[in-house]
Amino acid sequence: MNVCGSCKTENPTAAKYCNGCGAQLAAQAAASRDGFGRGWWIIMAVAGIPVILMLVGISSTPAPPPRKKLVIRTGNQAHDMLTELSAAAQAVVLAEAVRSTGDQCDGQRAFFMGLSPADNEALWSIQCSGGKAYEVSLAADSVGSSKVLDCETLRTLAKVNCFEKLR
Repeated sequence: MNVCGSCKTENPTAAKYCNGCGAQLAAQAAASRDGFGRGWWIIMAVAGIPVILMLVGISSTPAPPPRKKLVIRTGNQAHDMLTELSAAAQAVVLAEAVRSTGDQCDGQRAFFMGLSPADNEALWSIQCSGGKAYEVSLAADSVGSSKVLDCETLRTLAKVNCFEKLR
């Protein structure tokens, strides 16, 4: 007989699931066959913490504080936050802005085009995996409002090229 560890119902030895509660019996049988009970992983985790700490080299000597990257504050909070991200993370955030318009974009490359001197609007370009590119403008407002424009349209309407610094 195979006793269910959940509800203590006796089941035939060949049963895979408990007749009383439906719990899987094969996993319980395998755990009891190898000599470990249900909570063996808890004991291993508690006993293993000192070993792990020793292996990663935690000592009484404090680590030096991480160096902070110099961030130039522009007055455009959304832009400032974006510049603190890695290039890959910038591409993910800008691609999400494109996807919010209904277009598909798997961001491959982000490029900062510049800030508008009139209103501190930040202009970024994002290259998507399908070959399409977009300009994403981030307003210097309290919520970081954004606008997305296809790079071909931007070039036609404003004679501005994505992936080039503004003049």
